[in-house]
Amino acid sequence: MTDDQLETLLRDTFTSREPLADPDVARRMARSVGAPARRWPAYVAAAAAVLVVALVGAFLAHGHDAQEPPVVDPTPPPATTATYQENRALAAAESARVVELVPLPESATRLPRKPAGWPGRGMISSPADASLAETAWWSVPVDAGSLETYLTAHEPGGMHREEGFGSSSDLEGHVVRYLSYAQDRSTTPDAYQPVSLLVQWMADGDHTLVRADTSTAARDVRTPETYVDGEVTAVDIDRVVPHPPDNQRLPPVHLTAPDDSADIARLVDAVNGLPASIKPAFVASCPYPGDPRPFVTLTFHTAAGTVVAHLETACWGQVEIRRDGQPVRPTLDPGDLTEVVEAAVGNR
Repeated sequence: MTDDQLETLLRDTFTSREPLADPDVARRMARSVGAPARRWPAYVAAAAAVLVVALVGAFLAHGHDAQEPPVVDPTPPPATTATYQENRALAAAESARVVELVPLPESATRLPRKPAGWPGRGMISSPADASLAETAWWSVPVDAGSLETYLTAHEPGGMHREEGFGSSSDLEGHVVRYLSYAQDRSTTPDAYQPVSLLVQWMADGDHTLVRADTSTAARDVRTPETYVDGEVTAVDIDRVVPHPPDNQRLPPVHLTAPDDSADIARLVDAVNGLPASIKPAFVASCPYPGDPRPFVTLTFHTAAGTVVAHLETACWGQVEIRRDGQPVRPTLDPGDLTEVVEAAVGNR
């Protein structure tokens, strides 16, 4: 007999015998049949037995209902009408706003164009869409050292200094100092990646010239096919990790609901919470990653089939979603997926 069948039987039994569970009812039954006084406890005992059976049934039913579900049911993909062009418009507006955030003294004068004498040095390369970059110029009536001190003590709102100061020079002796800032977070993370701000300055007589450049990129729009959907019964985790001189393939980890439902749910949420990759796709020149290439592959077993999330962790890897062995677009930014995977594996 299954749990559901047992639950039904006990519930029906309790419903039909419930009146017998009252001792007063049992006494009335004993008097109605002329039973000797010494026999009415037997009726009470019978009623109590019915009550015990009913309580056991209720306990079993409660225990059955309280069990963890044998599957993890993901949150349905969000309904979105966003387009890539709309994401680009949002990114362009944010880029134009951030370029004005350079923390300069009040005496700074905004210049309408590139000043004469600037050596023509552009931005440092980064994963970005060059068409969304904004550039602004200022002239500040202080020496370069004083300006550096001022910049050290101030940061743009909502941003933090990304790295230390640096400098470069050209054959004509121009020395350009620079530092960069990064947004603490994107104001619209599904639309574009956080904006970076590069600030460069160069002495120009008794003034200092300042150049600011932004970099960002709009994201593609996720499609329903890129989400883990349907009831998830298990997840397989396969990994190759960097381990010079040869990378190391680790033993696979298999998670099964309901025992591993908490970890499975976190992995599902991690994949479903990733934003789409930026466009155009960033092409990076990377060192040789070793053989086999480091990767993380999550295979979600669902009622509708398997959904695979594959990430090559070297260089600028992006998460590829595969259904029935075929990749679906767009790819996804990996975010903190590897950290969530490590936490799940660490629980084994």
